[in-house]
Amino acid sequence: MEYVKQLSLKKTIMFYLLIALTISFFTSAWIVSTAERVQYNVWFQYIDKEKYDDLVIQDEKENGVSVDIPRPSSYVMSDTDHFISETCDFLTTWTPLILSTLCSGLAVVVFYNKKLKTPIKILEDSSHEIACNNLDFQIKYDYEDEMGRLCTSFEHMRDQLQINNKYMWKMIEEQKNLKAAIAHDLRSPLAILKGYHEMLIEFIPQDKIDKEKLNEMILSCDRQTDRLLLFIDKMRQLSSLEDRKVDYEEVNTVELIKQLKATADILADPKNIEIEISSKSGIPSSFQADLAVIYEVYENLISNAIRYAAKKIVISIMFTNSMLQIKVCDDGTGFKTDNNDLITNAYYHDNSADDLNHFGLGLYISKILCEKHGGKICIEKDLNIGASVKAEFLIH
Repeated sequence: MEYVKQLSLKKTIMFYLLIALTISFFTSAWIVSTAERVQYNVWFQYIDKEKYDDLVIQDEKENGVSVDIPRPSSYVMSDTDHFISETCDFLTTWTPLILSTLCSGLAVVVFYNKKLKTPIKILEDSSHEIACNNLDFQIKYDYEDEMGRLCTSFEHMRDQLQINNKYMWKMIEEQKNLKAAIAHDLRSPLAILKGYHEMLIEFIPQDKIDKEKLNEMILSCDRQTDRLLLFIDKMRQLSSLEDRKVDYEEVNTVELIKQLKATADILADPKNIEIEISSKSGIPSSFQADLAVIYEVYENLISNAIRYAAKKIVISIMFTNSMLQIKVCDDGTGFKTDNNDLITNAYYHDNSADDLNHFGLGLYISKILCEKHGGKICIEKDLNIGASVKAEFLIH
């Protein structure tokens, strides 16, 4: 029966109907044959047996066939024999139709119970769960017929809804964190500007502030204003990330490595940090990727590494399973946590002193760009080194 379970709905209903009609055919033939014999036995009681025997002998000699027993008049037969004869007439006339209808109906019922009832119940229950915003379940139906494929498609839809739902809640949570972080990052420069403003209002009219101090306060206000303008630019960059598309182009691997080395040397030169870059053997000579995305993520990783490195930064370039991997390691203090999601959140800082140095958006922007390029950002914790961040990009 396992073979029948895997048949399509069309083949299954034809199979059940064929069995039902075969059973009804042979059963009808047996009932009709039995009814005719019973009816002939009843009629035989009301004929002239000697005359009938002569007719049978004569007909067999002439034609080679037997003579049918003639139907006696209903007035001649007893009530019981007449009822039996009429019942036999009914059976011989209607048995094939009645049995074929009943067997076909039974075949349809069996077909429904075997092939439709369970998957329909599964789909109804699943629809109810989805309508109640519950996506934490699994739609499982083992048959490979049309209903099995429908249940599989429904499971794919549920799974995608769950992914989209989680993504939506993640975006809502990130928006909440972003708003809180914006308020936090705006508060510091605004508080400094307000403090200087109050001091100027209080001391300038009384001529209690010297020119050197005044110049220092003006320069500090200018720095805080630049910080606010930079913050606005970062916010504009964040808002455009969701609409950014990945444009694949031909990338020469050797030229890419040269550019990455040159970029790291230029950025690290002011702090006199040593740069070491290496690539694994067996790398392709060229590949398809969005070079602008790779450079932007790389610059964010290098900038973070330079900020915390003591003396040296090691850069590794690898190609594995259609993925370009760029790993940047520094010899600084490393991250205080190994929570990948926390570190790549917007406005994440390891300590409060970082608030005045940078906004904590580099890894967050890099994470979004890597995901758009089919990859991800991985934070690796190693006791022998400082921070280790790996960016992955899907390439063709």
